Amino acid sequence: MRLFQAILLGFFIINTVSAQEAEDTTWFPEQGVYMSLESLQSGKPGYMLADLYKSQYDTSYTIREWSRSSRLLVTTSVGKKASIRDSIFCISEDGRVELYMGGRFHKVLEFGAICYFRESYKIVKDQMSPVVTETYGTADYRLLELNTGLIYDFNLSNVENLIRKDEELFREFKSIKSSKKRKNLMYLYIEKFNRRNPYHPGQG
Repeated sequence: MRLFQAILLGFFIINTVSAQEAEDTTWFPEQGVYMSLESLQSGKPGYMLADLYKSQYDTSYTIREWSRSSRLLVTTSVGKKASIRDSIFCISEDGRVELYMGGRFHKVLEFGAICYFRESYKIVKDQMSPVVTETYGTADYRLLELNTGLIYDFNLSNVENLIRKDEELFREFKSIKSSKKRKNLMYLYIEKFNRRNPYHPGQG
């Protein structure tokens, strides 16, 4: 009995160490503001928190709090204030990446070689309407292939094409005969792909 327990304990330790080692290989972008896909791919932000500016009355804030400001100002190398609203690619802070598209930031829910994110926009009601109504929005889930910068709709066909580069994982996914079940497992296999094929800076 003790031998069996020792074997189980050894198995548990080995798997725990292996899991930690696998986790250590996962790259996440440094905190900051990235101005292009290439800067994100290389892991070199264009601006750090110290470069960001809100107002002379608000000097303590996070990158995400700054990203909610209207002008998105930074302090340039010559000390002037400039808006970078039309040039941002994404921000990264505290293990969270948000892509900037269509004048809004969109949260990346799974970051890796294949990024899974929610693209959402508000629909603003008529400002002149005398009746106060709720604000509705639209949202779609999409995939960003980090090494190419291509964006895809989150559907079965695109997931299969993206994970096809890992032949073993692709065969495992295709062995699930029910297309309905494969659809339900799409996100799980994006996660699996990213763990098995970790992205590294400069790979793109």
